[in-house]
Amino acid sequence: MSEPAIFGLVRDGQTRFYADRWASVFLHREILFGPDDFEAWVTQLEELDEWSDDCCGGAVADYDRKRLTWCGEAQSLQIPRIEAVYQRLLQAAWPGFEIAFAYAGLADLAKAVGVDAASEPDGEDRPESVREAARLEHAAAEEEEPEDEDHATTDEDEAVFDDEDLRAWVTLLAADGAVRHRHVDRLPTDLLQSRNDPLRALAKLPPAEVPPEAVVIEGLWLDEANQSIGVWGSHALKEMLPDIRQGWEGWDVQWAERGYEQQCEVAGPAGVPLKEAEALAKILPVILSTKRFDMSTVLGALGGGLKKTAAKATGCLLVVICLPLVIFGLVSGNWKAVLISIAITCGVVIVAFKTIEHRIKRSFMSKVPGAGDDRAPPAAGPLDESTRRQRIDHLLVAAGLPRLSEVEPLFPKESELDLLE
Repeated sequence: MSEPAIFGLVRDGQTRFYADRWASVFLHREILFGPDDFEAWVTQLEELDEWSDDCCGGAVADYDRKRLTWCGEAQSLQIPRIEAVYQRLLQAAWPGFEIAFAYAGLADLAKAVGVDAASEPDGEDRPESVREAARLEHAAAEEEEPEDEDHATTDEDEAVFDDEDLRAWVTLLAADGAVRHRHVDRLPTDLLQSRNDPLRALAKLPPAEVPPEAVVIEGLWLDEANQSIGVWGSHALKEMLPDIRQGWEGWDVQWAERGYEQQCEVAGPAGVPLKEAEALAKILPVILSTKRFDMSTVLGALGGGLKKTAAKATGCLLVVICLPLVIFGLVSGNWKAVLISIAITCGVVIVAFKTIEHRIKRSFMSKVPGAGDDRAPPAAGPLDESTRRQRIDHLLVAAGLPRLSEVEPLFPKESELDLLE
């Protein structure tokens, strides 16, 4: 359940290793306050004797060579526009440093500290087929393709994408000029490698509209008339470009540097591009927070729901127990005795509920590694709210981005911090 991270600090030719059981979740927050605050935060964590591959992410700050290498996962950074804005902030926070994302995962981090990685480079987890990428539950036999693709049979069991669901956007430009859009979780392997007639599989998916940029993690368009393909998205997807070209032999496959904007131009509709202030609003709530993600947070989120359910069940039990007392009061008229009995019953049940709750919590905390560990610092950078806001505002100015006063009204009502509330 934990999200461990490994850290390496290189200074004066010496490398020190540190680790934290939960730091991978908000790692993009911790590195955004610059080299000094990052080092001050890391050196408060548990120090290790050697490098460890038993982690989900981490960072290596080489103060001798002025280089930061990091690897972490934040859902918002999957959107290319948001990731680009974040990179501008990060570069402004580490002036004079070379910033490198560890696209090969822990293997790149280990290499940055001169350690041979025990694990293989992390690969992208992509769906194998168009059907899988479209969230189809079963693999029904394919029907014969109709002559008119506009009336192609679609699978009725597809999962509908909610407004906020992240997705890949595919545009099909037919030879007759028709433009069709499809939404999938990720660009699947069979589409990228032109296996199993992916165009036919895409045509059978339900029609879709041009999605807003705020939910698109990658995109691809296929122009049948010109035998050309445009693709854009993450750095890992760009690394696959030679394989994509090999799979689509005879087609002109190009990387679309302007991404969403370029696909909108090809598709015709303007779409809904993501402005810089809107992109910042997706990441700044977490950056401004100083709350720590740990097992207590997870238990609080899970336990809160369980506690409410248990409380409701206890309330029902009290009603069942007290109902005979109320009936006795109606029959006998001795309400004083009835009220005293109900009060005593409620007191006994509440005490029993609290006792059981305390014992369950103590037992669980003692058996789960890292539960109740409050020794680690909550966050890098200043912990005072006012000072923290000032630092972020200065960073925004240094990066040439909108001020905090412009971004804050756009903060989402729900964010990654909901789990911490």
